[in-house]
Amino acid sequence: MRKWEIGIKNILKKILDNITRLTITIIILIIIGVIILIISSYTNGPMNNILCGVGTGIITSAIVSYLMESINRVNEKRKMESYYSRVLTPFLVSVGNIYNSLMYHLNEYRILQEKKEYILIPIENTKELSKRLKYLESLDLKDKSSEEREKLEELFNIPMLYYREMYGKYYDLPLDDMLYQELITEEQYSKLKDYGITDECRNCIDKLERDELTDQKGYEIRARLFHGTILQINRMSKILDVVGRKIKSENYKLDNYFDDLYFREVIETSEEFIREMEERAEADAEYYAEHPELLEETERDILEQKILEGIWDEDKEKIKKNFAEIDPKDKGIQNDLTMCIAKKVMKDRELRRLYYEKYGIKYKNQNKNRVLYKMKMLLKNYLNGMLKKSR
Repeated sequence: MRKWEIGIKNILKKILDNITRLTITIIILIIIGVIILIISSYTNGPMNNILCGVGTGIITSAIVSYLMESINRVNEKRKMESYYSRVLTPFLVSVGNIYNSLMYHLNEYRILQEKKEYILIPIENTKELSKRLKYLESLDLKDKSSEEREKLEELFNIPMLYYREMYGKYYDLPLDDMLYQELITEEQYSKLKDYGITDECRNCIDKLERDELTDQKGYEIRARLFHGTILQINRMSKILDVVGRKIKSENYKLDNYFDDLYFREVIETSEEFIREMEERAEADAEYYAEHPELLEETERDILEQKILEGIWDEDKEKIKKNFAEIDPKDKGIQNDLTMCIAKKVMKDRELRRLYYEKYGIKYKNQNKNRVLYKMKMLLKNYLNGMLKKSR
């Protein structure tokens, strides 16, 4: 289906969704009023006055009724939004707290111990993750060294307070009332009422808090609770848009952190990366040996290096000091300023004003991968080192 067809379909759907019985009645009354006014134009004398009065009265009353309905609908919508926010805000806060804790523990273990890429919710296919977590749950701690055991126990060592808060607030959600108020659909209601995973996780919490468990048994239950909670949050993010948006907002800072960690611990230390850097350096050395005139740094290169250093060190004053020298036609430096890593330093109002004055457009950060940025920085620093040595 074409885009314009989808657009028309959505508009018609929105119109139909907003049509109520009262709206239909108002439309019929307006049509009747118009018909009466048309008839009055063919009459004379007292009958003309009577028909005009009746027709205009019907139309006026219908319009006033429509305006009153619109005002009531807006007020009702605001009440519903306020209620929805009041009901869900504490729950969303608890989801954010435990989600951050789960992702930090899971991905630090994946990156530091398993040398794997990090993973964040939403997860389309959870089979691989579930298989790995079930394997870790099945491990016998007695067979592990004290160091390995410590790392495994730390992986699943999430504060019980976070679990209690999220599951407690989930069970407290007034789902029946939310369905009655049309805040959720019947499909969402039936999915949220499926307490299979939540009941299992609640049982795990009860066992950990009430039963006397061996270290091995406690480890297994914590692993099961950890696994189940990730699946439950992933499931809720697909059922409720507000949960999905909450997860998306949390993912922004998590992405930045794990990009850095993965680069430092996996990419930067990998044989492939080191070999690639050495090959690149050898190729550059050979090229510059044949073209020594290109070894001299231009003023533009020096300026870009200062800007990049200012971004990396979050040195706002250094960037401001050199901003006037930037050529507005230089897209390279402009791209440096809009890299994801530059977002924090470019929050400065004066820098944003300087950017607008320089390029004639409002500042907009591009969510580019920090790994690519760091590779660029490494190559630049490596080449700068070669330039200094050659001199």
